[in-house]
Amino acid sequence: MKTVLRSLIAVLLAVFLWTGCNNAQNKWSFSSVGKDTDWALRDEAQKSLGNLVGAYTNRNATQFMDWVSSDYLGTAAVLDSRIRRSFVNYFYIELDWTITSVIASSDKNTLAVNVQFRRKLGRKETGEITPDWASTSVLLRKDGDVYKLLQQNSPVLFL
Repeated sequence: MKTVLRSLIAVLLAVFLWTGCNNAQNKWSFSSVGKDTDWALRDEAQKSLGNLVGAYTNRNATQFMDWVSSDYLGTAAVLDSRIRRSFVNYFYIELDWTITSVIASSDKNTLAVNVQFRRKLGRKETGEITPDWASTSVLLRKDGDVYKLLQQNSPVLFL
């Protein structure tokens, strides 16, 4: 079972790096980081995603956008609008997540982060709470002393 899971993660990561990074406006060279820095970079990714998820589940769009890179690959205004629309459409937002892997660019300015998540959304119009779960990946870019959201791959973590 562990071998199958490891193989699946390796395939998903390869697909992410091929489709996510090669289609981006800028191309990065990614490689595994040394054992001494693995946990430090994972902690940085955990902190950044924790701040994004916290702002999202607390319905604070301004704080959420503070954790989005100015180089966001997509339109930051569209992301901001989508986030605010989620707050209007859903009376309940719960998001549990776990980082499954972190890979750094060679200069360590960009992190490719694979995430498994479970989300529950309560629609205002129906009153129903709908769960979903998936694995996805995001790119985080270093901005000063922190990493900020650079790109979300489908399925998106933040609607």
